[in-house]
Amino acid sequence: MSDRKRISESPNQRPFVLPDHLIVAVYLVALSLIYFPFVIYFARHLSFWYDELFTYYVASLPDVRTIWRSLLAGMDVHPPLDYILSHYSMLLFGHSELGARIPSIAAFYGSLLCVFFYARAAHSTLAGVIASSMLLGSSASRYAVEARGYSLVLFFASAALLLWRALSVDRKAPLWRWLTLGTCLAGAVWTHYYGVLIIAAFAIAGVVYWAERRRFPTKLFVTLVAVTTAVVPVVPFAIAAKSYSSHFWSVPPSNPIPAMHDSIGRLGYAGVELLLLFALCTLLLSRAPSMTWFVPQCGGPCELAKSEIALLIALQFAPVMQWLLARTVTNAYVWRYTIASIAAASVVGGLLLAQICARNSTLALAVCLVCILYAPDALFSLRYLRVSRQQRLATVAALDTHLQSSTTVLAAPHGNTYLVYYYYGSLRLKRNLVMFSD
Repeated sequence: MSDRKRISESPNQRPFVLPDHLIVAVYLVALSLIYFPFVIYFARHLSFWYDELFTYYVASLPDVRTIWRSLLAGMDVHPPLDYILSHYSMLLFGHSELGARIPSIAAFYGSLLCVFFYARAAHSTLAGVIASSMLLGSSASRYAVEARGYSLVLFFASAALLLWRALSVDRKAPLWRWLTLGTCLAGAVWTHYYGVLIIAAFAIAGVVYWAERRRFPTKLFVTLVAVTTAVVPVVPFAIAAKSYSSHFWSVPPSNPIPAMHDSIGRLGYAGVELLLLFALCTLLLSRAPSMTWFVPQCGGPCELAKSEIALLIALQFAPVMQWLLARTVTNAYVWRYTIASIAAASVVGGLLLAQICARNSTLALAVCLVCILYAPDALFSLRYLRVSRQQRLATVAALDTHLQSSTTVLAAPHGNTYLVYYYYGSLRLKRNLVMFSD
């Protein structure tokens, strides 16, 4: 037997393995370098669309008191938190598209981090990489560069999910964690009225925790009572916003099938492609030799309590709860109102795929590379929103030529940006929004 073979079979010889904290650092740096340049570019160059103009004009009011009064008067349909954050953001970064969208950019990045660390704690770093990349490639990514509160709702839900993982297993958790959980739940409602469904999901998790541990979740109960009290002042804003229900809100579908699709299928058009890439990697590399230098073998099961599973399920199927609420009370249904479901779906997808990949580090390496290389394409899926300057100028010329006296036009000036919205006799015949600048 040769000396080389003896050395290779030596039981004391350990293969080189990259430290887990180094893998985390490399991924987070790569994620940041990919995320911020793209979203800042899009946030600067995309014109405001119809809904964003409401945010811009409300947030541009002189002070918070004026914003508060304008929303109570029905100037827009959401609670005040997002407008207040956008107000101060524009004071710091300028009254522009980028200035109004900074809160959404930061909130979506925070959501990526929360989803990453949750899946990492539940299974492995690989699960965190996959889960956060699925969120980045989902339909929710467009709201990273939209001056509305949906990214904030996603962040509050993701942060609350991460906090619940620690609080549900630590009976002696410090008070600040419970206060932070309560702040996240209240913040979700102060950003969007359907944030109450996130509170409902945590109430379901508390009931399961009670049944599982045979111990009443007193601290969670006190937190939910405090949150309920904290969101009572939102009620007058909801009453004012209800004046839009007859002509502005999207009515719910007649059956729950679209809501079921929104619960499981909103990983998005880009997200579906990402899943197909993962499946291809699995087929090609599942029998490849494992590279022990990349990551340690981690084929263990997911460490999830029953209350965590219940919370993930309740959040993922929040669109169904939204549909029920819309059919019975609010008459308003759009999947983005319960955008928190995408965070739960990304976590579940990351955990399932990580268990497939964990037995072979060659496959894990391929999946990580796909995640990092795919992120720019996921963000570039926003490119359909961008119109070239030549196309905008052509649109201006066409409008000047073909507008008729019977056409109603709403023109909202914002610097060099204008929004033109057509109503040809009926709201049911409204055309797509046309954005242009000169």
